[in-house]
Amino acid sequence: MDPQKKELRFARLSEAFNEFNQWAPCRKGVVISFGILAVHILYWLCFEAIVWLFNGDVLVDVALTRQFLWLWIGSNFCMMLVALYYARINSNSVTPFNIGAYVYTGFTMLFCHGLGFMDSVYSAFILLLVLGILILEPQDLRAVFVMLASWAVVALASGIAVDQDWLRYAPLIADHSPTARSNLGWYLLSYIWIFQAVLLISVWVAIVGISRQHALNTVEQATRLIRRYVPPAVAERIIAGDAEGIETPQRRRITMLHSDVAGFTELADKIEPEALTQVLSEYLDAMAQIVERHQGTLCEYSGDGILAIFGAPKEMPPEQQVEQAVAAACSMQRTLRLLNRNWQELGVLQEVQIRIGINTGQVSVGSFGSQGRMTYTAIGLQANITARIQFEALPGGIVLSDRSQQLLSDKDSTELVGLVAVKGVHNPIKIHRIQSLDD
Repeated sequence: MDPQKKELRFARLSEAFNEFNQWAPCRKGVVISFGILAVHILYWLCFEAIVWLFNGDVLVDVALTRQFLWLWIGSNFCMMLVALYYARINSNSVTPFNIGAYVYTGFTMLFCHGLGFMDSVYSAFILLLVLGILILEPQDLRAVFVMLASWAVVALASGIAVDQDWLRYAPLIADHSPTARSNLGWYLLSYIWIFQAVLLISVWVAIVGISRQHALNTVEQATRLIRRYVPPAVAERIIAGDAEGIETPQRRRITMLHSDVAGFTELADKIEPEALTQVLSEYLDAMAQIVERHQGTLCEYSGDGILAIFGAPKEMPPEQQVEQAVAAACSMQRTLRLLNRNWQELGVLQEVQIRIGINTGQVSVGSFGSQGRMTYTAIGLQANITARIQFEALPGGIVLSDRSQQLLSDKDSTELVGLVAVKGVHNPIKIHRIQSLDD
């Protein structure tokens, strides 16, 4: 196996285990109890298969062993129900985890007594249970103490009871001859460890599967959150691993759309703050959806102002940039008419109107800001011109620079406004207005 792949796989397993260890005890109890139940059902099925294969000629008391296995499965099932109940009520209690440890310890002691192994090396299996508790719940020392104490008490009591003939020795064994006991020992040695491995693998697979699903849900939730704070087109690049094309500013010819609510200050003085918040939220949400629908990138909210760009980060021909920007602007104005009708029910009697300016030119586009916070936007003279010319639009109107108008396929839909002086620009800018907002 490739060392890098091996290292990556180990890292994923380690991450999955760490994620599992951070779960609430009740969630751990559900996974572990389910795994124990599945393995003990497998115990019983294998036992029945062996009995059938050898026609009942086995080394143990078939009827008594079968009853014991049924009791063990039933107890494990009840243990799983308890864990599910605690998980359902979102409890952080260690009760289901402790119950599982106590039940499993109790039946392991009964199993060892039934086979006469309480005084043998098989009884050291309790140390594996204790180790598992310390790994999964290192702070739950009470469970460890109870398990070790109960094991010592039961082992001592059963030894005395058998020695005094108060209790039958190894009741599950049918043949107590040395040869039969030796064969049974070797058989159980492989049997127990194989099925313990199956148990660990089953639980581990469940942990990895659930952790992977949890990780996917976390990533999906984080992705949705990123898209709320970052333009979707930019978020897709970041998620796809193309952050370099986003972080490094590039000089590019793009089309910019700048909109602003006319008379917003006056509007804010006339309506209640709660109504203003709802109006602004619905307005910005609707405008953002329109920009994204027309393949634009919404870069900035500045109060009631919006800056959107077309042609970055996704490249498109200049002619398409202008067509999409104009289509988005017209859709924004039409949608605002519909929103005004709904806002009248909130007591917003004054009609909300916006001015929109569109310009095409060379700018620096990319991530700007500090090391702790960056914004994907466009800066440069042409970006400033876009913001300036939108003030030349009438409320409810759309204007575009001569550069953008020259790239528009339907030039007859525009009307020349004239030359306007723009702060910071030596020569006046020729602007046009869109005559009709209809499709």
